[in-house]
This record gives sequence, C-alpha cells and structure tokens, in this order.
Amino acid sequence: MPFLVAAGSCVLLAAPRLTSWYAKAGGDRARSATFAVALISVYGGYFGAGSGVMLLAATLVLTSRRIAEANASKNMYLGAGGVASALILTTAAPVPWTSVAVLAGGLLVGSLVGPLLARRLPAGILRWAAAILGFVLAVILFVDTL
Repeated sequence: MPFLVAAGSCVLLAAPRLTSWYAKAGGDRARSATFAVALISVYGGYFGAGSGVMLLAATLVLTSRRIAEANASKNMYLGAGGVASALILTTAAPVPWTSVAVLAGGLLVGSLVGPLLARRLPAGILRWAAAILGFVLAVILFVDTL
C-alpha cells in the first residue's frame, strides 16, 4: 500500500500537467472520475491510509482545477465512503469503540480545520504540502511493513 500512497502524491504534484494533457487528449472526464473515485473508495473503505491524497489527486486531474473545490469534493467522497464502510464493517466484525471515538475526534477536527486551510493557502503550497505529507505517510507505511 505505501506505493499507492506515493503514486497518489506523485499524481498530486503532476496534477497541473496531467490536467492539461487529459484535456487535450479528449478523455471522458465523467467516466474516468467515476472509475477513479469508485476504485479509490473501495481501497479507502478497507485500508484508508492515503486515500485522501489519492482522491485529491484524482479530483484535481479529472473534475476541478481549483484545489479548494477538489478538496471539498474529496471530503464528500471520503465521507460517503466512510459511512458505507462503517455500515458494512460494523455488521461484519466486533468494533473497538474506543478507537472509533479517537478517530471520530480526529475526523471532526480535520473537517473543521482542513477546509479553512484549503480556502486560505495558495494552491501551490497546499498541493505541495498534501503531496509531502503523502510521501511521509508512504515511508511510514513502508517502514511498518518491514
């Protein structure tokens, strides 16, 4: 999985060029976006780590050139995927509710602070910061697998 997170970070950094290339190539954005979001959502529902970076990269390339709009879309996709995953997983296995409470607190803080930062930071800085954090996460995940 670390390689998927790193790949998402690379796509995030290359998003402006990829968006231009994709527009010139005449690809079907709606179909590509649906496929990418569905694939990343399945991955995110099971594993989660780095799915935000991957979804941000996909939405930047396929749906919106503005990072604040792409970030808002990413948040909605992650929220919908999280609810669907939670419904499935809570019926399939015992749930460690203490961990859920900690994660819920982090999600709440992130959902309040993230959009504020996304609207105020310059797009380039936000894109680079998200990509760098994605690379850091990829390294942490890789080290954890050793």
